[in-house]
Amino acid sequence: MPPKTGDAHWAHLEDLSTEYRIKFLGEIEPSQWPDSHRTILQNAKQLGGKTYDSYATVPGVEESEPWKVKIKYQAKLLVDTAGRCRQRNESSWRYACEPIIMGRLSSEVCW
Repeated sequence: MPPKTGDAHWAHLEDLSTEYRIKFLGEIEPSQWPDSHRTILQNAKQLGGKTYDSYATVPGVEESEPWKVKIKYQAKLLVDTAGRCRQRNESSWRYACEPIIMGRLSSEVCW
């Protein structure tokens, strides 16, 4: 079946949400977050407020935390790469972006 476009796509998604009883209630207050997910959601909210321009712009950060400058460079590289791939299919996008992401994880995340 060919992919749906435009209004047909949204109608199909609405039908699926009705079929699977999915309801989007909007944002809920942090006090209503489930305890089991509270820490993850708080961290995600904090990260969501971080802007690219404010990261590693503190004077002297190169000396005290040089890794922040490297991470900012990698973030810029990922943004540029993803921007070039926006009109391509998923496999092209993943082929271009995954090495950047996985390279960062494999080199700096301790298991």
